[in-house]
Parts: sequence; C-alpha cells; structure tokens
Amino acid sequence: MKKKRLISLLLAAFITVMPLSFSFAAPTPEPTADNTTSTVTSPDGTTRTVTSDGNDVKSTPKATESTDTSSDTETTSATETPSDTSSDTSSTSDTTSQSDTDTTSQNANSLPDGVTMEDPSLTPPNVQYAQSALLMDMASGRVLYSKNLDERVYPASTTKIMTAILALEMGNMDDTVTATYDALKSITLEDSHMGILTGEELTLDQLVKGMLVYSANDAANVIAIHIAGSLDAFVDLMNQKAQELGMTGTHFVNPCGSHDDNHYTTARDLAILSKYAMKNDQFREIVKMPIYKIPATNKYASERILVNTNLFLGTSPTGNRY
Repeated sequence: MKKKRLISLLLAAFITVMPLSFSFAAPTPEPTADNTTSTVTSPDGTTRTVTSDGNDVKSTPKATESTDTSSDTETTSATETPSDTSSDTSSTSDTTSQSDTDTTSQNANSLPDGVTMEDPSLTPPNVQYAQSALLMDMASGRVLYSKNLDERVYPASTTKIMTAILALEMGNMDDTVTATYDALKSITLEDSHMGILTGEELTLDQLVKGMLVYSANDAANVIAIHIAGSLDAFVDLMNQKAQELGMTGTHFVNPCGSHDDNHYTTARDLAILSKYAMKNDQFREIVKMPIYKIPATNKYASERILVNTNLFLGTSPTGNRY
C-alpha cells in the first residue's frame, strides 16, 4: 500500500513538474527558412535564437529582411528619381519663366509715363535732359525706345535735313548761286552761320555742304530762295514733303530752324525724315564729312574751313580726329 502511494506521489510529482521542465529545457522550436535555428522564449520572457544543438546565435534573418527592404526602398526611390527630377526641373523652369514674366511686367509697369521700350527688361538709356527721344532700327523701322514720341517739340537745326533733301532732289549741285539780301537779312551774329556775304557767289553743292556740315543758317536761306524763289514758297515745299512722308505732327515756317512757336515737329516725325534722308547717297556722304573746306570766292580771298558740328565724328578744329 505504501509502495503504491509512493509510486502515485512520484507519478503526480513527475506529471506536475514535467510541463515546466519541458518549457524550460526544450521548448518547441519555431520553423525557420533553413531549419537550423530556432527562437526560444525563456521563463523570464527573454527571447533568443539558438542553433539545433542549443547554442546561442545572433539573429540575422530579421536584419537581412530589413536590409532587403531598405534595398528595395532605395531601388524604388532611385527608380523614381528621374521622374521626380523632371518634375522638379519642370517646376523650376515654370518658376523661372514666371519670374522672368513677372520681372518684365514689373519693368514695363515701372516705365515713366510717355516712355515705351520694345524689351522692358533692358536698361533704358539716360535721356533725363531730353524732352523727347527715339531709338529706331533704321532697317526695319522698329521703335526700340521712345520718350514722348508724339509730343510737339521744336526741331531747331534738324530742320536743315528737310532743306537739304529738297535741294538734292530739286536742284542742280553745279549751279552757281548768288546770295541775296532777302536771304541774309534775318541772320544775326547769334545764329549759326558760315559768313556768307550779300552778293557772294557759291555753288549749290558748296551751300548744301556748308549747311549740313557747319549747320549754317545763312546757307539754308540762300538755298531756299534759289530753289523756290522766296522763303515762303520754299516753306510750302517743305510742308508738302512732310505730308508726303507721313510727318503728320510737323509744321515748318522757315528753312533753317530758327525758333517760332508754329515751327514744330515730333520725335517720330524726325525719325521718319532721317530714315528717308539716309537713303540718299549724296546726303549720307555729306553728313559724314568731318570737315569741309570752301575755296576762295568773289568775297573771300582765302578758303574757309568748316568743322562738322556732329560731335560723334570727333574732330578737332584742324580736322584731325580726337
């Protein structure tokens, strides 16, 4: 009886302890990819990886999986990079284009009243002292810059461009012209003149060259009377030519440009006239002369040297270029 009770107690004790021992010493391994390692959970809750013989090893499968995932992520990211770069480039291009448009618009809006520019993004010329101005491409007639383009202004000596064109188109350059009192009576010492005397004989060629090179008012008046018979008749010819050329904002009252409230033009009209004049070969040859020498006449024993008043030609009184 005692023996049976002892055996029963031993069996009960064995059955009671067996689960704990099994869990502690040899837990059921979790299957892995290569079945050479297993994860073991200790009674204190610690998880570790062991080999089939029970030795601890570092758990690498998870790290490998993480690395592979990272690699996949990097690959995906690298694959998507060109698309993202294109998008960024397009976005940058759009931003730059928009910025340029905004800058151009801003510059156009910031231009003073009366000023126009073909390309508002460029720096405008400094014409603060000019009442009006115009920069034109002579070949195409495009207006690149303008200031008060159609505002009425006084042409002064640029009037002589019209006088010269009429003389070149209507006169004979070899004609000998005698200066009259009517032509010279309005000329004063304050005027720009070449010293023509009443009764002096000069060719029309000499008069036109003296007028354009030296801006001689006396020569302009002598030319006018020779071509039309009187100053008034010549002025009529000037205004007719202006209308023919489309100079709608221009009105002349004399051939030399002396000030008169009714003697006016615009920057646009002067550009039209200048473009027309520069098509004339004789006109172009004369206006580029740095100096012009008039030989002795019936009133002067020696030659007169006239220096071009156009400072762009850069000449000294002796005719030498600066």
